[in-house]
Amino acid sequence: FFFFWMNWSATEVKAIQQQLVENGSASVIAPGLSDAQVETLQEKFGFKFPPEVLFFLQVGVPIKHETTEGSIPAELPAFYQTASDGWHNWHLLASDELVVGSDDDTITKQIKWHATPEHQSHPADYPLIPLFAHRMIPSVPHQIGNPVFSMHGCYDNIIYGRNFWVWLEEEFRVEVNDQYKETSVSYSDIPFWHSFIN
Repeated sequence: FFFFWMNWSATEVKAIQQQLVENGSASVIAPGLSDAQVETLQEKFGFKFPPEVLFFLQVGVPIKHETTEGSIPAELPAFYQTASDGWHNWHLLASDELVVGSDDDTITKQIKWHATPEHQSHPADYPLIPLFAHRMIPSVPHQIGNPVFSMHGCYDNIIYGRNFWVWLEEEFRVEVNDQYKETSVSYSDIPFWHSFIN
């Protein structure tokens, strides 16, 4: 595994991921990302996975098999109609065949629509990482406990979990070890993005 050691258990994380399948939040848990895939993704999209997100994705990758037809308002721009409204397929995104900015690139689509300030570009120094649809986590500071944001058009943005583990528990109603949830970074300490949170 690419991550540095913490008091996280692969067995416990697998149990969390299995709960996602059991409650319908994911269709299947694909194998975890390899170190090579992580390097490819981070280079391709210009971010660095926070430690706990990296751990989670190297244990397994949740995938939801469903059509998004009819689930996204028709008045949104055409590119958004094919953006993921669920888990992002990190294996596909890491593949050599996936071209950044292509129709299958759900990461760039979510960032373009939900995390690009008006008349600006997405800040390369402070990237957000889409986790599930437009739920995103800051890549900076690169430490444990960053909050998860729900970004909507980059104007209606709220905290959706005080850290990654709390977000999983509250969004998907899964059980998470209390120790995992102890460390949190205040949104006010998140460079750049703190001023966009309502």
